[in-house]
Amino acid sequence: MKRLLGSATLALGVLAAAAANGQEITLRIGNYGGIFTETTNRCTAEYFTYRTGHKVRFTDGNPTDHLAKILASQGRGEPPLDLAYLDDGPHAQAVESGVVEKIDRSIITNAEFVYEAAKVKGDFGIGINTSSVGLAYNTKIFAEQGIPEPKSWADLWNPKLANRVAVPDITTSAGMNFVIVAAWQVGKDERDVKDAWKKIADMKPHYFFKSSADLKSKFLAGDVWAAPWYNGRSWQTIREGFPMKYIFPDNKGFAQITFLDPVKGTKYKKEVMQYINIALDPMVQLCNSSYLPYGPTNKTLTNVLAAYPRLSEQFPASDAELSKMVLVDWDVVNRDFPKWLESWNRFVAK
Repeated sequence: MKRLLGSATLALGVLAAAAANGQEITLRIGNYGGIFTETTNRCTAEYFTYRTGHKVRFTDGNPTDHLAKILASQGRGEPPLDLAYLDDGPHAQAVESGVVEKIDRSIITNAEFVYEAAKVKGDFGIGINTSSVGLAYNTKIFAEQGIPEPKSWADLWNPKLANRVAVPDITTSAGMNFVIVAAWQVGKDERDVKDAWKKIADMKPHYFFKSSADLKSKFLAGDVWAAPWYNGRSWQTIREGFPMKYIFPDNKGFAQITFLDPVKGTKYKKEVMQYINIALDPMVQLCNSSYLPYGPTNKTLTNVLAAYPRLSEQFPASDAELSKMVLVDWDVVNRDFPKWLESWNRFVAK
């Protein structure tokens, strides 16, 4: 792994060009925070600055919060962000709301190499990494408490886990995924979730989390024993030596793609496109995946990843793997989300 990361870092240095002349620009980019922002800064932003001379200022937060600020700014002058990292759901809503600029393929030459699943109809944004939502659980506590290791999503409703399961908040993509998991327990899916709310309430969750950093602290403290969670955060915790497993119960893991969306109205279209092109560079993507296990979308890395199975097992690493996972109908979810949120607040979060 160190050899792989060293090669990626060396290649970035070899590829680097002199900083561009002219006006210094600072791109305002909405990001997730924590280890994701740290990794993005190390592997993408610093290289962007080295190549172009321009700077990056990250604003950390939930993707739905980034989107809300962008939507609120429409018609009121300059948007609050030039570019945003958005999950599948908020990305689809942003495109539908008309606040995403088309990517410029004459600048983003790496766009031709991305997986099909990372392409967006009309070129409104582009997928930057692949990930998943599965189930993370504390193997040590499960063994100590005599709780069988989970095999099915239904195992989260084991009475022994009452007040020990953390559920992602509905405003996150993982939370929307979990509403669908609850609907599965009564034979439904995202098209019919009316009975999912009682099912979630009956679980008696420990709490509803928005922050992966906060959830991690509760795992480490022993307050939370299991949670639907992102692969990158789960594997990072496992690599640090915590007794955790990350699985796809019932062989049903949710495919996730993070998109880079240029915000309509940005004054710096060219620089935004340059940033996206650098973010899709294979060596930059490999650097990001090496520090935080989210999969690259640049398919030229397929053979490289195949040679490093201990890395590639941690994320969806090809179009074929993505096709085996659950792909949410975000058109349905976004259309019905106001009703979902109302029901969540009435029956779950009360």
